[in-house]
Amino acid sequence: MTAASGALTLARGRRWPAMSARYERSRPAAGAARESARMWDALDRGDDPTA
Repeated sequence: MTAASGALTLARGRRWPAMSARYERSRPAAGAARESARMWDALDRGDDPTA
């Protein structure tokens, strides 16, 4: 039974969906880094960037 399941895995394993693509991060938008930096700078000055 174990040998049969191992052989089946070797034969069809490459066609099984992989989990890695599901959890990869997408690239942030071009202005996202600047906006994040502006929010941190506002916090450093003591301003509330969400107001």
